[in-house]
Amino acid sequence: MNVEPEMSLATSGLVVPASIDAVIADFESRRDAYTAMDVRSALTVARQALETPTEAEHKGAWAEHLAFSLVGNDHHEKPWGTWFGPIGSGTRADGSIVYFPDVTEADAAILDHWKARAMNCTAAVLVARYSDLVWDLGKLLANKNRDVAWGRKAIDAYLEMSGQSGRDVYDAFAKAERALMLAIQIADAERRDATRHILLSLHKAAVISGGPWWRAPDYFQTQSKSGLTADENLQIIGDLEAVLARTSDASASDTFNPHDAERAANMLISYCKRMGEQTRVKALHVTVARTFEHFGSMADAMLASLVLQTSMDAYRQAGMIDDANRILHLVEAANLASTEQMTAHEHSIEIPKKDAEAFLGQIVAGTKEQTFSRLAGNFMLRRAEIEAVLATAAKNFPLSTNIPQTMLQGERIVAQVGSLDDDPVGHLMMQANRHLGLHAPWVHWAVDRACQHHVLTSDDIVQFANRAGLFGDGLLLDKGVKAWLSDDHSKALHILVPQVEAAFRLMMSKLGRPTTKPHPQMKKARMVSTLGELLFQEETAEALGSYGADMVLHLHTLYADPRGHNLRNDLAYGILPVASINSTTCLWVIQTLLLFGLWVERTLAKTDQTDNSGN
Repeated sequence: MNVEPEMSLATSGLVVPASIDAVIADFESRRDAYTAMDVRSALTVARQALETPTEAEHKGAWAEHLAFSLVGNDHHEKPWGTWFGPIGSGTRADGSIVYFPDVTEADAAILDHWKARAMNCTAAVLVARYSDLVWDLGKLLANKNRDVAWGRKAIDAYLEMSGQSGRDVYDAFAKAERALMLAIQIADAERRDATRHILLSLHKAAVISGGPWWRAPDYFQTQSKSGLTADENLQIIGDLEAVLARTSDASASDTFNPHDAERAANMLISYCKRMGEQTRVKALHVTVARTFEHFGSMADAMLASLVLQTSMDAYRQAGMIDDANRILHLVEAANLASTEQMTAHEHSIEIPKKDAEAFLGQIVAGTKEQTFSRLAGNFMLRRAEIEAVLATAAKNFPLSTNIPQTMLQGERIVAQVGSLDDDPVGHLMMQANRHLGLHAPWVHWAVDRACQHHVLTSDDIVQFANRAGLFGDGLLLDKGVKAWLSDDHSKALHILVPQVEAAFRLMMSKLGRPTTKPHPQMKKARMVSTLGELLFQEETAEALGSYGADMVLHLHTLYADPRGHNLRNDLAYGILPVASINSTTCLWVIQTLLLFGLWVERTLAKTDQTDNSGN
């Protein structure tokens, strides 16, 4: 390394203010287990206290603050392709991204300053930080090849930190992990082995104390070149077995921890699969199943309904179907009991009468056919609008959009929706269902106004809905609409929902799409495809034309998805809740009939659609 043992801190264009230098000197004299964040905090205070610094002093103060503001970015953004990255980022009005801090604002002079600090300091925290910065950012800031001597210097300092008395165990692990990564990068076998031994020592201590015992096994999984020996591998497996035995023991309330047991079991399952020990894999699944079954027996209904699912899944993975079904009954009982623990949350929105009247005046106007067209078109879900809402939610409320959700109906789990990143379709369906709820009052007002203004009859609605002949002779349609007009909601739904399915099937047939499928038990026999099956086919939206994606989402949400209303399926299986047999549900079915009335071979007829974004 072409560096003198003692390097000058006077770097061209850079002057470190005395108060800033005093902070570094103070930490240099300390030998307690402080962290880089402690240095950053002290530098922040000193930097903010500077009065009218010169340009060179401003640069010097920023150089020191930058050094301790950057974070190791295994779990952060990597805008520069380096280990160190920003604490965070933001987006400007023009769409460009700004980073906090932005290391690209530094230069070779700042890099030289860090080199001098690394050579002159002796405190492990300072040496590790400055040396690692030089190693990691040298190419970016000075466009020079990296010198492995800086990597070695950083490793040695990190190892000193990881063994320091009083250092937080998580920080000790982090420093040893970074040291191992550097040793692998510079192909230094001696330092790699020394670092691995320290990691294993930290691991053993964590297993005994109940600390982060998973840290080293997890990290070794990501570092295939760590040099882990067969004996060391067996040691880790033995430690995981000990953790599993301790945390799954239901009789030991002070150490029973189902989540740790599951984590240890999953790690062991990964090891056993690689070694082909399938019998052991099954036993591990059984241990998880029994641990969470016991956990569920200790919990209240709401918690039990969640944790027992883990037990059920583990029994199923172990091939113990009878036990899985037994737990399923416990889950259903807990689901039913948990509904009594739930509370309703309501939020009122006041809509000015003049706004409602203005909107209704736009919807209910002109001829009956024009009103029907607006009722159908304006209240059809728009996929692009809903996706925009989700994008805004992801930006403004990232935590809430990443919390998995379980949807219940009575004792049944009807759907589970993951995070927005993992399950975008699930969130799309839930948000679409919320849109239906928000639009429901407007549909009520608009249909009521239409009935009064046009003095609507069953014939009016049937004739419009059946313009394309999708409902045959329309007799059943007429009976269903008359039942709705008479407030016989049960009769209306039981007639009209099957008519919607049959009409959509005929629509698909007219578009050249297949509407039957092979019978699963009878050879050469065929059966009709269900509404859900047709809506799930990717080709359906394209076949429907320009509004196809919107229409598919609308029908899917209303009729064929448990994350939505699921009318068709719940009605067909006799599980539609009595509370759902109401005027609002019927109105959405009537709106569907009018929507079908807009359909004209491959597209929806052009309509005088009114913007209802205000509802």
